Amino acid sequence: MPAGERSVPVFPSALKAGEFVGQYEIVERLGNGGMASVYKVRRGEGVYVLKILTSCFIDDAVVSDEQRANRLRADREFFAIRALDHPNILRASAPCSQRSPTRSPNSTAPACSTVTSRRRTSSCGGRDDPVLIDLGIARHVNLEPVTLHCEVVGTNTHFAPEYAEHLDSRACALGEPFAWTAQIDLYALGYVAYELITGRPPITPHRGDEAMLRAIRNDPVPDARDVNASIPGPLGALVMQLIERDPSARPQGAEAVQATLAEILATGGAELDAEFDVPPPPADL
Repeated sequence: MPAGERSVPVFPSALKAGEFVGQYEIVERLGNGGMASVYKVRRGEGVYVLKILTSCFIDDAVVSDEQRANRLRADREFFAIRALDHPNILRASAPCSQRSPTRSPNSTAPACSTVTSRRRTSSCGGRDDPVLIDLGIARHVNLEPVTLHCEVVGTNTHFAPEYAEHLDSRACALGEPFAWTAQIDLYALGYVAYELITGRPPITPHRGDEAMLRAIRNDPVPDARDVNASIPGPLGALVMQLIERDPSARPQGAEAVQATLAEILATGGAELDAEFDVPPPPADL
């Protein structure tokens, strides 16, 4: 960025390649969610992941309780990542600040963001292991929860069917809490896995919360192998089980998923060793 250029507030989801947030140069946007935007960024010779809360665009003088809660979640996410050391979890490099993000080369850290090293990999049969970068709802067991029972949690396109049903229920309208289960997390795992192997989400996104909730509850999900015939059969079957509409039909815990994956790897043979193509997402997504 040219020296002396005026610092101005930025909208977190609309940054472009070559722009700066603090000392970090935007390389590309990796994705947006209901709470934040994530970018690949560069600082000197280092490449990082930068996560900026959408609420950081709001003037600090008019921050709502919800935005303060999101900032607290961002702080907790940073410190949760910072406390962990594992090859499959990105390493936290810089903490959150409480300033609004600006296009400025002199800020020490972007506001309300988590900066993490771009990749930490370990070798597994010549392939990179998956790397986790999102611990946005993590909290230390000794800390009080930030989320209230009546708050909507997550990005609506990714809601599990039972949560979508709860949000449209009288119980939710009366403020009754939702019963979170392991099957909610396993649905999320299956949702992302479906996208990775088919190139499209299992449920087509709809505009508006009501339309999206109806789609999650009612729209049929195409079998992964019908979308991409090159997917290994056992892998496609596991992914489809993870996103079953009925939570009792999903695996009953992460250990069960791990055991199934181990069995697939042990018995899959050449079908699993071969690479397969993933089609590009539909143009309207």
